[in-house]
Amino acid sequence: MENNGRLRRLLYLVPAVLARQGIPLSELARELDIDEATLREDIDLLSMVGPPAGGPDEFLLISIDDEDGCVYADLPQGLTRPLRLTAAEAFSLSLGLRALSGSGLRPYEDAVARLLAKIRAALGEASPELLKLERESVIETEDHHRLAILSDLHQAVTARRALQMVYHSASRGATELRGVDPYALLNHRGVWYLVGRCHRHNEPRLFKVERIAKVTPIADENASPFVVQPGFDVEKFRRDHLFVPESAHPRIHLRFDSSLAYDVRTRFDPARVTAHRSGGFEVVIENPLSDWLVNWVLSFGAGVEVLEPTELRRAVSERARQIELLHGDRPAA
Repeated sequence: MENNGRLRRLLYLVPAVLARQGIPLSELARELDIDEATLREDIDLLSMVGPPAGGPDEFLLISIDDEDGCVYADLPQGLTRPLRLTAAEAFSLSLGLRALSGSGLRPYEDAVARLLAKIRAALGEASPELLKLERESVIETEDHHRLAILSDLHQAVTARRALQMVYHSASRGATELRGVDPYALLNHRGVWYLVGRCHRHNEPRLFKVERIAKVTPIADENASPFVVQPGFDVEKFRRDHLFVPESAHPRIHLRFDSSLAYDVRTRFDPARVTAHRSGGFEVVIENPLSDWLVNWVLSFGAGVEVLEPTELRRAVSERARQIELLHGDRPAA
């Protein structure tokens, strides 16, 4: 019960002091019906409120001035009104938002439209000339065709309608027609993926949207919407298939030859790739050392070399020797 009473006092203290800066400690104690020693303990506790590892300017400032016996408070910047954008900042932000618009995906498209409306209203007040320039600027998006495919995929996901797509499989090195029940669209680190049941394999698979050349609904107007496979959890699928590296994971340094240029450009973040004049590439990623990682490296065949760490290089070499022994010439029966 005492804890509940203290919580109510703590919640009351900050707005009460902010509304009456310099309120005497004794007056505040009477309002809360506590003694001044207890009130001092409450104020000391509030002065420690802030984010983990936060700087001094990120903590709540509430203190007692010993000279006049009054209480003063101030909120950290994160809890006050946000800073206003300059006209130039608003102009740059509006151009960036326009480049994102046009996907047809909701709620993304709705959020972009609302933000643009707010920024344009503020921009018009700050600088009518910049607002006019923003409206007259031509924004070239990276790929209008890809935005159209995203919109088609979103409609199929929403309607639970099966579709066929022309898809380039990097692992097979072939472009083929694939039937899919589209379950969800995921955006991972700026890249769009389609999650759906592959008709060929009858299991959920992950498809990179940038590898989809064409989308066509499967022609059957009387067909019922598909049903998601029992037990399928899109969030668990995302966690299991879209790995997010952490700084604590070992640093993996790989060298790819030029024959794997397509794989390197489509599989890795460009910031992690260094191209060489010879046509080869070096890639640095973070990943836990595991059997899966060894098999993944070997999936690139002779076109990849592990530069570091030594443990992974040794493990790949040992696995390659095991494969060689397994597939070596057998004595005649």
